[in-house]
Amino acid sequence: MPKRRVHEQAVQKTGNVLRTVMIWSGLALALVAAVLVMTGLITERVGFYLLVATAVAYGFALFDFDVDDDD
Repeated sequence: MPKRRVHEQAVQKTGNVLRTVMIWSGLALALVAAVLVMTGLITERVGFYLLVATAVAYGFALFDFDVDDDD
C-alpha cells in the first residue's frame, strides 16, 4: 500500500530552511577560504580551520530534523 503524503509540519519546514542555509553557507565559506588562501591574505592553517567549519556545517545539514517517519 503506498504511503500517504503528510503535510509539512513547522519543525519540518524549519529543518528544511536550516538545512538549505547551512548548505549554501558551507559552499560560500569553502569558496571564500580557497580564494583567501590563494591570494595569500590568510595562512593555510586559517584556511584549514574554515574548511573544518564548513564540514561541521555540512554535518549539521545532514541531521534529520523530521519528527516522524514519513519519508
